[in-house]
Amino acid sequence: IVPFILFTGSLNEDIAVECMKTGATDYIIKEHTKRLGAALISALEQSKLLKSKLKAEKELTRSEERFRRLAENGPDIIYRYILKPKKGFEYINPVVKAITGYTPENHYNDPELWDKIVHPDDRALNNDVEITNDRFYKPITLRWLSKRGKIIWVEQRNIPVFGAFGEIVAIEGIVRDITNRKQSEVLQQAVYEISQAATETDNLDDLYIKIHNIVKMVMPAENFFIANYDKNTDTIRFPYYSDEIDVKPTDRKSGRGFTEYVIRIGKSLLCSHEHALQLLHSGEVEQIGTSHAIWLGVPLKIDGKTTGVMVVQHYHDKNIYGTREQEILEYVSEQVAKAIERRQKEFEIIKLTKAVEQSPVSIIITDLEGNIEYCNPMFTESTGYSSDEIK
Repeated sequence: IVPFILFTGSLNEDIAVECMKTGATDYIIKEHTKRLGAALISALEQSKLLKSKLKAEKELTRSEERFRRLAENGPDIIYRYILKPKKGFEYINPVVKAITGYTPENHYNDPELWDKIVHPDDRALNNDVEITNDRFYKPITLRWLSKRGKIIWVEQRNIPVFGAFGEIVAIEGIVRDITNRKQSEVLQQAVYEISQAATETDNLDDLYIKIHNIVKMVMPAENFFIANYDKNTDTIRFPYYSDEIDVKPTDRKSGRGFTEYVIRIGKSLLCSHEHALQLLHSGEVEQIGTSHAIWLGVPLKIDGKTTGVMVVQHYHDKNIYGTREQEILEYVSEQVAKAIERRQKEFEIIKLTKAVEQSPVSIIITDLEGNIEYCNPMFTESTGYSSDEIK
């Protein structure tokens, strides 16, 4: 930037002002040449200051551009939410759409959107962020519901912005998608709870209800059922069936339903409506019950043999299940199959024990050497000898 001083013989005030507006640093009239030295020094100093200012502004612009690029392209949601005088998002970066399905414009147009997408069970935690200072600075973990209805686990860090009188006027923060990490934790917990349910439930009906509730921990599962397959009789039974449209099917001979298809192929099936039409047209399956938007079934196996099928389905949202949900259901299916088999065997033993205890004939059990290990009540009634007396 080169300073410019206008040196003239005569100059009225209006022309002088116009010259200064167009970039002149100063002006000198011939009659006041003594000012030239001071004017030059002043012009050089102004030029130096202007250069420094422009350099600082340029650096600030570059810095802002760098931070904006980081914000616009980063993996985490970055936002600024105004609380006063009127609530609303002042800024939120584009990655919010990839995580939630909602665009930045959706957030700008609806100041209450984040309250709406927070899982109902976690809304109290979200409200605490606004009303308690000790909730700031520390990360909080919340569940959100995406536009497609899927659960998203997020870790949110909030920083308060204070006004002139010390009141909180805005919140700036970062939200990280931790769904994969939480999914692993929840899966481990689900497998553990399924294992525990096999010993803690009083009957198979309670076990099936428990399994359904555990599956709902890791994915939407309002429409859920378990089918058992008896190879000896080639029969399908539905011991547990929870559905918003169809009623529980009766026992049937194995046919060509989607459930039987999973049993035949021995592997899981993620089946969209379009895929279902292909299977129907090829004759691989027949439609039994209401057609679905998405159907996900995994085989329940014991020692490599399919003993049943576990299914979730949705009638409206074809995107609610994907490969991730398929992998999750496959992961828990082994534990589900073991839990069901274990409980079935225990109940069979209980029934057999009751049958022996209540038998109208005398029954004794011996070891290989002929030593009596057990006798039923009818034996004692018939012989007069108690179990302790004959051992």
